[in-house]
Formats: sequence, structure tokens, C-alpha cells
Amino acid sequence: MGREAYRIGIKLSGNPAKEDVIKAFERLDAKKTNEGEFSDITMEILFRTEGYLEILLNNPAEHEAARNKIAYETGEIKSIPTPTAFDKLIVFMRFAKPNSVGIVDKIISLIKQFKQMIPIDMVKDFEANIKIDLDNYADFRERVLQAKQEFEGWHPKVEYPIRCRDVYKVILQKEGVKSIETSVRLP
Repeated sequence: MGREAYRIGIKLSGNPAKEDVIKAFERLDAKKTNEGEFSDITMEILFRTEGYLEILLNNPAEHEAARNKIAYETGEIKSIPTPTAFDKLIVFMRFAKPNSVGIVDKIISLIKQFKQMIPIDMVKDFEANIKIDLDNYADFRERVLQAKQEFEGWHPKVEYPIRCRDVYKVILQKEGVKSIETSVRLP
């Protein structure tokens, strides 16, 4: 699997307002960490001994519209096109593989509580590309454990709780790399 983050997603029933979804997560102790320039909202929850859960709320149509508006304002495009992307809020979640496997129970509990406030159609494990059964998730827990063990085979002793974005910073510091600078700039 290789990457530092394990990813899952929630498909919401209907089309709830983004503000309602944000309030539901805030009731579950999520803190808003960023409101992106493309209408994306990031939140996080710290499960004290298990690790961080990072949440991204994304509406592809809003994202596309915001991106087009910026492109119009900077002169990259002459007019703002009508968004063609899927117009429905999607909830993405991720957690760093070095975190405790106990985070699985916390996440499933959180999703069940969230489901009582905002109806959901399904929860998907993006790593395995299958649905997660909220009532019988032993297979999900096993996949997370396997991903953690595989990651730790390459990068042992990354302490948790840790955010996804901090994993490689910690690894590089342990290896004595002070900063990463790229000499090649990609288009």
C-alpha cells in the first residue's frame, strides 16, 4: 500500500447542506482546521491515545466553480463556465498508518454517531475498494493492521498520535534530513 495515510469515504444520503454536516462533525468534537480556496473544508479529531482522524468535506461542483472563478480573476480564462462536476457533498477521511489500530473502533463509533444526525448511504474503504460494514468491521480492522505493519516494515518507530502530513517530516528528521528542497519545478 505504501503511502502514509489510510483513506475511507462516506457517501451521504440525499444532499445535506455543508453547514449541517460541519455542525454534525463539530458536535462529535471535530475542529475545523482549514477552509480551502476551492470551497473544501478540512476538519480533524484527535482520539487522544489512538491518533488523528482528518476529514475533508468536498463538493466537486463547488470546487470546480471556485477554481474557475480564480482562473477568471487571474485572466487564465475569458469567462466562467458552468460547473460540470458532480454536485453533491462527499466526506473523505484519512488517518496516518503509524497511528494505533484502535483508531478503527473510534472511527466506526464516530461514523455511527454521525449517521444518527446525517443519513449516509455507505462507507467505503478506498484502500481495498470495498464497502465497510459498520456492524461487522473485523475485516476492515485487519486491513488497517496489515497496512500499519507493512508501513512500519519500511518506516519503524514513528510515534503516534500523528497527522498524515507530519509522518514523512518525522521520518526525514529521524534520518537526519533537515529540509526538503526541490530543484525541479513541475508544471
